[in-house]
Amino acid sequence: MPVVQINALRPPEPEQRDIGLSAIVDGIGSALGTGPSGIWVQWVTVDAMHTGSRPRAFLGHCPVVTIRAKTRRTPDQVGAALQSTATAVAAALDLSLADVWVHWQALAPSTVFAGGALQE
Repeated sequence: MPVVQINALRPPEPEQRDIGLSAIVDGIGSALGTGPSGIWVQWVTVDAMHTGSRPRAFLGHCPVVTIRAKTRRTPDQVGAALQSTATAVAAALDLSLADVWVHWQALAPSTVFAGGALQE
């Protein structure tokens, strides 16, 4: 059950956010071979952003995305999930792929409680 959190400025058009979230779910589900049903995605709107000491306006801002998931993934699966997520976020925000930061955080067994139980 991957959990994805996108931290980004609000997109100019609200429907871009929903299109992006759907694309992320579909892309990760395809990359992991699991389908979309167990993938949770949150868009956390950031009020302001700086890169170094420079404030960033919407255009050219750098969204940060974290994917948290169990450790049972191959490097190819993780790479495909990272690539598809970055592509979906860039498209949703009309940004260059180079402006998107996505990282994978592998969760060790017994470090997640979800679905009413400790996950192995």
